[in-house]
Amino acid sequence: MGGTEEETHGDDEVEMKHKKEKKEKKEKKEKNPADKKDPTILKQKLEKLDTKMQALQAKREELLKLLNEAESSSNTEAS
Repeated sequence: MGGTEEETHGDDEVEMKHKKEKKEKKEKKEKNPADKKDPTILKQKLEKLDTKMQALQAKREELLKLLNEAESSSNTEAS
């Protein structure tokens, strides 16, 4: 049994090293200061943000609906 634990532990170390190497390879894209003045890029960023906000708003409305249902059912049970 002791041998299998060591083998598993060794595999975990190799996997962790691999993940760490992957992280190190990813480099942030350098930001271009001219992008802040380019209307096309700014419009794309704005559209992307709007899309995310709409998705979040939909999730918010769904959660509010579920919350209201949960509160009304708990109030009904308490009565």
